Amino acid sequence: AKDEVDMMRNEVVFEIAQSHQCSAAQILLAWHVNNGVSVIPKSVNKTRIEENLKAASIELSNDEISQISKLDRHYRFVNGRFWAMPGCPYTYENIWDV
Repeated sequence: AKDEVDMMRNEVVFEIAQSHQCSAAQILLAWHVNNGVSVIPKSVNKTRIEENLKAASIELSNDEISQISKLDRHYRFVNGRFWAMPGCPYTYENIWDV
């Protein structure tokens, strides 16, 4: 989307990744895991699959978790528009409230 947020290039995420000697993707996965969110990363690249698995063992400090949390812009990558089809009980306006 035109307004899509690129968290992989975010300066805060990049700096935290450097301090942990890992990728921005690993930090974002670790942040979600640290916040109790189930994450389903996708890759067909062997190296990235291994990195995704290693992300579960990255321990972020409370300060790092807070820094990343403050980046929230209330953007949804999966916004639900594909569920709001003609004849469907869902509308884009109420998709997250049903």
